[in-house]
Amino acid sequence: MLTKQEIFNRVATHLLTQRAKAMDEGRCRYLDRQGRRCAVGCLIPDGHPSLTVFASLGFLLITYPDLAEGWGLDEDAFSLLNELQLIHDNDMPSQWAAHLTELASKFNLSVPDIVTHELENTR
Repeated sequence: MLTKQEIFNRVATHLLTQRAKAMDEGRCRYLDRQGRRCAVGCLIPDGHPSLTVFASLGFLLITYPDLAEGWGLDEDAFSLLNELQLIHDNDMPSQWAAHLTELASKFNLSVPDIVTHELENTR
């Protein structure tokens, strides 16, 4: 089971390390052909069949309940993960650090060093 802080840290670190969206044919993917993963995709274990589907987070968790159980998502953690996915899908990678900082504040989470470092380098 993951805490909200652990989810946030893993996804933020993944996104800011990857510095690119996971997309195929103009659509965001959990795992794209280049091996990139989205915000949710970085939490999915290698080889899990859900990596190949195109579906919303809610549908993904209904179809693959083992993911929700493994992550230990309550309603608040689901909301956090959904908002992290929206950052990946809707924002440019250059905006991710700023939006991750805002999201951390909204969920009362600390910001990992990689986010702070990225913000300092974009000023």
